[in-house]
Amino acid sequence: MDNVQNEVKQLDVEMNMAKTLAIIANIDSKEYTDEEKAGAICLIVLKFIETEKISKESMLAVIKWLFDREWVVNENYEVIYEVQGL
Repeated sequence: MDNVQNEVKQLDVEMNMAKTLAIIANIDSKEYTDEEKAGAICLIVLKFIETEKISKESMLAVIKWLFDREWVVNENYEVIYEVQGL
């Protein structure tokens, strides 16, 4: 049973990573909410740190997107609120 649970957890991590990478690659897309975008950025920066899978263009787009935003994130990497216009 532990093997099955471990495989399910691994699949969940892989699926989260795939979605995270998709969000990062499409940071300007209206398909994702600002909260999903901020969450994906937090996962890359604070948890996964697999930046070799992210293109330079995507990283620059993320930096541009973040430039005039300030996010407050809790210890579970959940966005609490956003302050705009800094």
